[in-house]
Amino acid sequence: MWILSNCILFIMGTVSAIMGMSFYMRNRDTSGNMRIYILLYGIFAALWCMSYALIGVIDNFDVCELLRKPGILAVQAFLLTELFLVTESSGVRRLTRILTRLLLVGFSVVDFYFFSMEGLDIFVKKGSWTTWHANPEFQINRNLHTVFVVVMFLVLFVHWILWYRKTELKRMKRFLMILCIANFGLIAFCLPDTFMPMLGLPSVSTSGFGAAVCTIVVWYGATQLNSFDIRMGNITEKLFEFIDAGIIVFNTDREMVMENRYSRQFLDSTKDGAESITDIFDVDEDTVRDMFLKSLDEVYVARLWSKRGNRAYSVSMSAIKDNFGDPFCFLCAFFDMTKEIDVARKLEMASNAKSRFLAQMSHEIRTPINAVLGMNEMILRESKDKAIIEYAENIDSAGTTLLALINSILDFSKIEDGKMDIVPVKYDTASFVNDLVNSIAQRAEAKGLELKLEIDSELPSSLYGDDVRFAQVIMNLLTNAVKYTERGSVTFTMRVVGEKAVKKDEDVSIFVSVADTGMGIKKEDMDKLAVSFERLEERKNRNIEGTGLGISIVTSLLNLMGSRLRVESTYNVGSTFSFTIDQKVVDDTPMGDYSANVARMRSTKKVEETISAPSAKVLVVDDNDMNLKVAMNLLKLCDIKPDTASSGMRAIELMEKKTYDVVLLDHMMPQMDGVETLATLKARSLIPPECRVIVLTANAVVGAKEKYIEAGFDDYLSKPISLKEMVEALKKYLPGSAFAVPEESALAGNERTETKTGESDASQAEQREEGSGGYPYDMDKLKAAGIDVDAGIVYFADNMELFCEMLGEYADSYEKKAGQLGEKLEQKDWRGYSVLIHALKSNSKTFGISGLSEMALALELAAKEDKGDFVTENHAAAMEEYKRITDSIKAARSV
Repeated sequence: MWILSNCILFIMGTVSAIMGMSFYMRNRDTSGNMRIYILLYGIFAALWCMSYALIGVIDNFDVCELLRKPGILAVQAFLLTELFLVTESSGVRRLTRILTRLLLVGFSVVDFYFFSMEGLDIFVKKGSWTTWHANPEFQINRNLHTVFVVVMFLVLFVHWILWYRKTELKRMKRFLMILCIANFGLIAFCLPDTFMPMLGLPSVSTSGFGAAVCTIVVWYGATQLNSFDIRMGNITEKLFEFIDAGIIVFNTDREMVMENRYSRQFLDSTKDGAESITDIFDVDEDTVRDMFLKSLDEVYVARLWSKRGNRAYSVSMSAIKDNFGDPFCFLCAFFDMTKEIDVARKLEMASNAKSRFLAQMSHEIRTPINAVLGMNEMILRESKDKAIIEYAENIDSAGTTLLALINSILDFSKIEDGKMDIVPVKYDTASFVNDLVNSIAQRAEAKGLELKLEIDSELPSSLYGDDVRFAQVIMNLLTNAVKYTERGSVTFTMRVVGEKAVKKDEDVSIFVSVADTGMGIKKEDMDKLAVSFERLEERKNRNIEGTGLGISIVTSLLNLMGSRLRVESTYNVGSTFSFTIDQKVVDDTPMGDYSANVARMRSTKKVEETISAPSAKVLVVDDNDMNLKVAMNLLKLCDIKPDTASSGMRAIELMEKKTYDVVLLDHMMPQMDGVETLATLKARSLIPPECRVIVLTANAVVGAKEKYIEAGFDDYLSKPISLKEMVEALKKYLPGSAFAVPEESALAGNERTETKTGESDASQAEQREEGSGGYPYDMDKLKAAGIDVDAGIVYFADNMELFCEMLGEYADSYEKKAGQLGEKLEQKDWRGYSVLIHALKSNSKTFGISGLSEMALALELAAKEDKGDFVTENHAAAMEEYKRITDSIKAARSV
């Protein structure tokens, strides 16, 4: 019987230790200090049980005396563990808790010293079992131990009561009841080996059973307590099922091994076998393979549609790896994004509709305004009546303002639609500054304002950047400054930043500021500056014209150019708008006096504009006959007679028979475009080392040049072709032999050049000023139709005869070109449509027909992106504008 009792003690002690350690391990990330107390319960209960179990089976009383000491130590440590648990949670003050613990720890040390003395218990052998009697000589020691146990339990019960009253949670009250019952059980189990020796009877060691039972009961209570939401592990389990999102676990064979309630609704319950991700989402095997492969190293995120295709989900997947870094499963979570996508799509459609409306209305309104301004210009020129002239001047002022407003709305719609591109070109700094000053000086003078200029003479002579957008930003700031300043001055500053030497082919930082002595801006209105259509102090400024888009456009353009606007303002004192922008230096010679530089440049422009390279071998490739003729005539000014090809295949045939110094190759061509043609030429080794291939393209966007260089081109010329840029390219790439002039034609060539750059240009300029000047078109009617003649003839090297000849061909080709575009639209051949509309865009821009060119650009971009709906909706409007322009050109022909 006693042997069985000792075995049970061993078992109970082992169970207590295992329970304590398992609770600790399972709750490592949760439960706070509770897991530590349960661990200590198990360890000390096991030590308690095993110490007295060993005493019962050992015959050597000296060894029993030694084993008795860890048994007593375990008893006191067990009780102190309970003390620390209840004092921590009872809610008593921190000082009270510390003092209570210190006093009882001290008491336990004293008790251990006296109760663990040798001889306090007299060990005896009862058959095969070792037990003990109380030694009467140590009655005081035993009484002290009894007092210690009683005091300890009294303190425990007081704190249990405080803890019970403090908590309002039913599950916590339940745990406290279990804890209290466990300790009453412990007291009951301790009575046989506490009081029986005092009565002279041999001790029955049941207190170890009590400690083990107490531990098991407390472990059970803590486990029940943690089965609620106090333990995060259980919260996670409940969350796994509760969350309104799909959670799936896949094994390394990509099979589902676990899924939550949300995911199960997508699965086929009748399916026999393991399910895969393709049972939920509409994905192919290649996509699945890519998902699992990428999720090994990072969180894979994608938007996938359901198997039925009616719901969209945001899917995240990641591999879960073991301590050795090997994946043992994949965790996938997905959320329903259908509503969000629908809302985003509707917002995008609304935004696109608004942008299209603004763009189309801007185009539609601008056309009649140009006509009104053109006809009004004729009234100003021809009328002699002062009253009528005064009316016409008012119409001109109001019309110009209205046109500026429409242009602002068009710019705004382009920026919002993401179609505002930064197109860097080389430009002359002096001309750039001079144009800005001339544009604003008259307005400032009309209001009696002083225009102060602080232009740095050390600015480089020539820069590379988007001069159009750069000027637009400054002009907006200058116009606003004049508009909102009633008296005083406007100061325009432009200077080099820093003391670093300006060097060619490097970036230079240019500081620009516009300061005024106007009304200023209130601090509370600063945040409204860049808000579209927002005007400050609307009532006060109601008589000042404007849309409220100026600063919004400035801010957006500066962002596109890598800069930002800074504003300093004092209300009723004035404002300063400034920014710093980087531009590439083309010519690092200091600009000097910009106005003198402009005059000098104009006087030498005609002489420097062209070269003479009669021996140059040049091939021009373009599918557009008009572009070929323009290029031929521009090259003719340089004494070059080029070969021409209207397709990529024809260019290949020519280069199989002849070598060229320079090939000007158009990008956008049907069948075989420029990039494909170049690749074929290189594959067949038809480009000799000394030959240079330059791409001709209207895709003058940021990064385009780099892409063409990567494709194998040597350089890049934007269309419409600028004579100046073409001449610079020829200077750069033609060999020295191209400039050699045969002796028999040298004199004739010099005379031809002299005539070309001298009297002919002067007479053409005079004729242009006079109106039709003997040419077959009424220039005033062309301008009234919206054709910027002055801008157009720049692309024809100021050759009015060539301009008029090509303009006639442009108008006469309407029926053919419009018919071809209509066929491509009907066939939904978007690639073919984009090539044809690209040509119309380029040709229109060549003649200064900017409105139609921009409409064609929008259609080209849509066709390239296969946006057939946009092309179908806007094609008719573009063709109507095309017909109106060509009818106006025909009507302007001189009879």
